[in-house]
Amino acid sequence: MLPDGRVEKLLRAATLAAVLEAPLSKVVKRPLLEARRILRRFPGVGEPGADRLLLFSRARPLLGLESNGLRVLVRLGFGQDHPHYARTWREVTARVSPEAGDSVPFALRAHLVLRHHGQTLCTRSRPRCDACPLSADCPSAAPGAGPHGGRAGSKHVSASR
Repeated sequence: MLPDGRVEKLLRAATLAAVLEAPLSKVVKRPLLEARRILRRFPGVGEPGADRLLLFSRARPLLGLESNGLRVLVRLGFGQDHPHYARTWREVTARVSPEAGDSVPFALRAHLVLRHHGQTLCTRSRPRCDACPLSADCPSAAPGAGPHGGRAGSKHVSASR
């Protein structure tokens, strides 16, 4: 993004924050749908970003998946890789949210572990199934991968954005 675009984005965010007349600490404590709606009004904040803000403010036990964590869960079979990122994100989020429970510390840890796994092992272009501790149970693992071997005939799905 060009510097002028960044400045414009920051000015729009500051203007919106002033109009809201409520600090972020109060916005995130509003009912979930209302908090999401308000956060999405900020430039560059979509559904996943709103959930991450709610998670990292420790207001809600949401996974707040980003592309790396989302890719891991798609490859593990929690959803399909759709042409539209938002559709993939919604599908996977709906499937894993019940598993996340109501613990913010657990959701934070899960978010960070999934993100790290997607950045280091379950990468977009060159996944390292041979080093993955989940390869034996991963429907997308390369055949024979990992310490226990991958599933025969499986293939990687991209879940890339």
